[in-house]
Amino acid sequence: TRLRRWSADASDRVGEPVAGRVRNISRRGVGLAHDDRLERGPVLMEFEPDGGQPLQFLADVLWCELQESGSYTSGAKLLELVSPSHAQPAVTAGAR
Repeated sequence: TRLRRWSADASDRVGEPVAGRVRNISRRGVGLAHDDRLERGPVLMEFEPDGGQPLQFLADVLWCELQESGSYTSGAKLLELVSPSHAQPAVTAGAR
């Protein structure tokens, strides 16, 4: 998984991509493990499934915690499928 800080204003997109691993995923959220701290707020997530086409989602990082190992875990709410545009989203923004 790659994550990049995201803003609706393209000039406000900052930071280098952060590599991470998916710990768990549901229809509305994702738990991640990564080496770099993430700030709360919107990010662009790119999942690269084995042998599949990358999927990009907008997500909102809700929390990030330092672990005893020195790495971080975080949780994010999935907001919107960005690409591929022909994919059927599991949940649309605002759905319950």
